Amino acid sequence: MPQLKSEIARTIDESGLYNSKLLALICDGPNVNNTLFRLIYSEKSELTVSEGLLDIGTYKIHFVPNAFQKRLQEIGENCSDLIIKEYHSFSGWPARQEDYRKTQEKTGVPKSRFLKHILSRWLTIGPSALRLREQMLALSECFVVYIPKKPPSDEINCIQRDHLDNQTINHESIVSVCV
Repeated sequence: MPQLKSEIARTIDESGLYNSKLLALICDGPNVNNTLFRLIYSEKSELTVSEGLLDIGTYKIHFVPNAFQKRLQEIGENCSDLIIKEYHSFSGWPARQEDYRKTQEKTGVPKSRFLKHILSRWLTIGPSALRLREQMLALSECFVVYIPKKPPSDEINCIQRDHLDNQTINHESIVSVCV
């Protein structure tokens, strides 16, 4: 077992993934997973990567969605909520879309539309989060500057003005979902 532990440690250290990527050890059964985690966590001094490993469960078919869900819980589910709110804030509202296009031109961000993220389909969050990050400058301009200047009768009632507040979420945490 010590040789297995050393080989795992060497491989993980050489990969360099433990500092920047989600990393999990996945085996073919719960007993193997439990043994591996006990082995790796037994001496933290030898394995500095142990803090970067996530126990994502043992059901092989769902290991990626389970890992994704654990990562989303770690950074906060506000990210997913924000992406969904942004899409629905403009989808099906031509006047809002036109106002937003003007904001895109003013801020110099690409004239892109928001991508639809579906909560039950975890693969859609990556591209949607990257698009949201790309549009963050225009969104800030739109929700922090443009909308507050409009008369109350013209305000967008279904949009919460504070959902772009940096205390709620920032663009780096949005992108960390994808990495």
